[in-house]
Amino acid sequence: MFTPSRLSLARKRRGMSAAELARRIDMTTQTVSNWERGRQRPTEDALNVVADVLNVPKSFLSRTHIEAVGEERVSFRARTRIQAAARDAALAAATLSIELNTFIEEKFHLPRTNVPTLERPRPEMAAEYVRAK
Repeated sequence: MFTPSRLSLARKRRGMSAAELARRIDMTTQTVSNWERGRQRPTEDALNVVADVLNVPKSFLSRTHIEAVGEERVSFRARTRIQAAARDAALAAATLSIELNTFIEEKFHLPRTNVPTLERPRPEMAAEYVRAK
């Protein structure tokens, strides 16, 4: 099985354009585009080469569909100054972080966090918190 969204995510995480990936695996840009859009499926040999070039396990490319974090959900300091490859790599890293967090939450029962809020800091609250320790 092959999941197009994971190929796109892995490529962007490595900061590669579709054209660069195509060049590195000796395929056409159109072929890579077709794979990412789900119009074609790569052969097993091609999938092995892609996994090697992107430095991901082949199994990563066959897991379930992954929804990428959209640009509207993040804040960049200088959105107009960041290069597309760097932006895409950051968004891909955010997507993978969410997937890792989901995995951890499903596998482990972690204690709930107990962090005091600083919305309206009051000296009494801080003193109570320190006394409790």
